[in-house]
Amino acid sequence: MANTDDLQNAVDNIHNALIEVTKNIIRAIAGQTGYNSPTAGKWVEYANQLQRLVPVYATPEWLNQACNEFGLQFNNTVEHYNILAVFVAEKAPEIFQPIVVGEAASLNVEDLFRIQSQRFDLTSVFEGLVSRLAELIATDVIDNRIVHESLTRLHALFRRNRKGSFAAVMLTMNFGRFFLNSFGGMLRANKYAKPIVENFEKEFTEASKLVQEAEEATKKEMIARLTNRTRMQLFLESNPDLQSTIAGFLPPLENQDGEE
Repeated sequence: MANTDDLQNAVDNIHNALIEVTKNIIRAIAGQTGYNSPTAGKWVEYANQLQRLVPVYATPEWLNQACNEFGLQFNNTVEHYNILAVFVAEKAPEIFQPIVVGEAASLNVEDLFRIQSQRFDLTSVFEGLVSRLAELIATDVIDNRIVHESLTRLHALFRRNRKGSFAAVMLTMNFGRFFLNSFGGMLRANKYAKPIVENFEKEFTEASKLVQEAEEATKKEMIARLTNRTRMQLFLESNPDLQSTIAGFLPPLENQDGEE
């Protein structure tokens, strides 16, 4: 516990220093005063220190991007000043987020889901559904007020949760299923709305499969971090009646660390 606390404290110290430099750069951009070479150099130096300190499993994506983009030392040119300024401004909300190491980081379901969301490109999938719903709204052929309001809310949900949390994405998909089960038949009866609705249903079905795969992968990764795969396998060998219940939740043996 002490080692974990020491590591977290060290990460916090470097991260807080990086945040302060980030704020200085943003203030300079906002005031159009420009920032100097030492400030840029400090930012890159702190970023590299942080990357060396933070375990791989807890390293945020922006930090890897920064170290890959700017290297070990800041290149003192106008072009690199501009690139760093743009990067810092765009990534500031992520940079300001806490970096948690140790057991707490391993059990962060949102971080795990974010990885799977990127893997299955759920943002693009949701953007496609947003476009299809916008197309349906634009036809302006839905006279029923309840259906129209539900459609508008569904469109807003998909747009808002393109990069949503685990819970928000699940809620959005559930509302999508409710909408189609409740109003899909009525919309297909409208000759103008029918082709758009049918295309949406097809895309929504594919999206549901991807979201389900992302959800299952997230849960398996969570369980992998909560259990020791080798010990669990020995437990199953001693309790074969639990094989069907437990084994399906476990990742392949080669993806799991050895004995702790």
